[in-house]
Amino acid sequence: MEVRQEPRWGALILQPAGEITIDNAQQLKNRARDILDANSEKLLVLDLSEVTFIDSSGIGFLIVLKSRCEEKDRTLVLLSPSPQARKILALVQLDGFFHIAEDADGLGAHIV
Repeated sequence: MEVRQEPRWGALILQPAGEITIDNAQQLKNRARDILDANSEKLLVLDLSEVTFIDSSGIGFLIVLKSRCEEKDRTLVLLSPSPQARKILALVQLDGFFHIAEDADGLGAHIV
């Protein structure tokens, strides 16, 4: 799975593309941990616009990522979830659990 990373809008942006499944969830957890340890931005934005599918391991990754952000006094925002990602978040009733921004303008409330 390709994951682009860049600082933007006073935040660290991660943009995975493709599926977040049992095949790559652990790799993503490890990469996110390393990124959180190596960067000091208070806002981590996970751009889900190019995610085509999320299975239960992917949901677990999102929950662990949110927990790790909170442990480090950081905020996780899911940006522009694709229709498929949004459907899965709603299906497992986590769409209200995460901060979700429809676009970059929606990040304004989270940028410190």
